[in-house]
Amino acid sequence: MKNKTILIVGVAALLVIVAGIVLHSKVVSDCPDADAPMTTKQIDNTRGLRFCEVFLIGGNAITKDLKASCYNTTGLNYDVSKDPLNSCPDELVNQLQMQNYKKDYKVLATYLNKQRFWVFDSFKVPTGPMKDFDGLKGYFMGLGIIPKDADVSKPGWLTYRKSPVHKKTELTFSKGKPVFIIDDENGKPWVMKAYRDSYDQKLENLHTLGERYKKLPAGWKFRVVVLDRDLVIAPGKSDVISQIFQDEFENTFDYVGDGSSNFQP
Repeated sequence: MKNKTILIVGVAALLVIVAGIVLHSKVVSDCPDADAPMTTKQIDNTRGLRFCEVFLIGGNAITKDLKASCYNTTGLNYDVSKDPLNSCPDELVNQLQMQNYKKDYKVLATYLNKQRFWVFDSFKVPTGPMKDFDGLKGYFMGLGIIPKDADVSKPGWLTYRKSPVHKKTELTFSKGKPVFIIDDENGKPWVMKAYRDSYDQKLENLHTLGERYKKLPAGWKFRVVVLDRDLVIAPGKSDVISQIFQDEFENTFDYVGDGSSNFQP
């Protein structure tokens, strides 16, 4: 299954959490659409776009070899008359029957990655078949790998923990737009790609995060940069492994270095 395993941007922590659902189920199942053909889509005007994901969990619960087929709503479900930047409207989320999908798709478990918002401006992403979950449509965007060493008994597993991911997405942050950066203890920059609307967060006040952080590790610093050129985060060389972490407000950051971006802001 070459080049089919990718981790959807912004979902790693929730994949870790859902592992706890199936660790003791003593069953094995396939992941839907794992071998499906993929077509790269270009999706524009994504900054501030609301999305969510349905995960169909498969694999081997005994050996903890668990994966999730991820169905992302970006590019679907829009009601232009109401909100052209909402691909995950509440009325469709409220109709979901998550327990039914476990039986329908013969998987170990299901999970809803609740609403988040993109911070980049456009992206290219490999997509597979679309599924309709009681009216909420989502594209298959690959398999998420659940780490075996995840301590699923503890919340916030990915908080300030740098974690490698395999992905095929290409994110573009446009010239003239702000990007929200955390420099780690080595001065390496990490750029926010998605935020939660919990914690009183919205796109307009993300620049104040530096004032609100209470758990930022020693030596880490937050800053905001207005780009003087497009910033592109892409898979780069085949041997480059991307990295992500989440902050204490469940915002997701991508590492921009070692060949994973066109420059470091």
